[in-house]
Amino acid sequence: MDLQVRKSIVRCAKICEEAERYEEMAEVMKQLVTTDVELTTEERRLFNVSFLNVLRIKRSSWRSINSSLQKEKNKNLDYVKTLEQKIMVEIQQICDQTTKILDEHLLLKSTNFKNKAFYFKMKGDCYRHLAEFQSGEKKETAIEECFSAYQAGLKIAYEHLPPTNPTRIGIALNLSVFFCDILHSADKACRLGKQAFDDALLEIDQLTENDYQDTTLVLGLLKDNLSLWNSEFQD
Repeated sequence: MDLQVRKSIVRCAKICEEAERYEEMAEVMKQLVTTDVELTTEERRLFNVSFLNVLRIKRSSWRSINSSLQKEKNKNLDYVKTLEQKIMVEIQQICDQTTKILDEHLLLKSTNFKNKAFYFKMKGDCYRHLAEFQSGEKKETAIEECFSAYQAGLKIAYEHLPPTNPTRIGIALNLSVFFCDILHSADKACRLGKQAFDDALLEIDQLTENDYQDTTLVLGLLKDNLSLWNSEFQD
């Protein structure tokens, strides 16, 4: 890809991010991520922000509507039920689109271990979000795909990235969330999360300046979740 075109795509994506126009941002980034180039850290971030924020908004809508339907089970709310189904289809489409890009382009072509681990984390995130609302065989498939993706990412991270690397900690964090929220195993979530947290603390003095902000942010999230999971496990 021509360097000027690449810079233009990145600039457009950043403008969309500033305006919180994440669907347009995702469309812009698709032009880049489907060309099989190795993404820079910033390009990878923009791709992640665009798709996961689109998902975040859809999931928030689904949770709100689903909560309302649970509270008013006996009322005639056919339109709202139809809307819930529509949002579920939209979430499915976004996840399918994202995992296809990951499988057919980014994971297939990437030779950078840090990028590859990050892409497996993204893939795991997509299937974790699907597992939130699916049922039956679809839910089981989403759970299997999610666990497999996180495990693949964690294996690369353990072999090639230091314990303080934000991607490595992030995979452990999100896999822990999967254990707690999807598998309802606070015990497993606590064990994995605490191991990642302790490993990072042992080498915190070796943390690079480039990773400092991201690492401390993820460690803070992990610490908060550990406090919550520990209380749930004790209960």
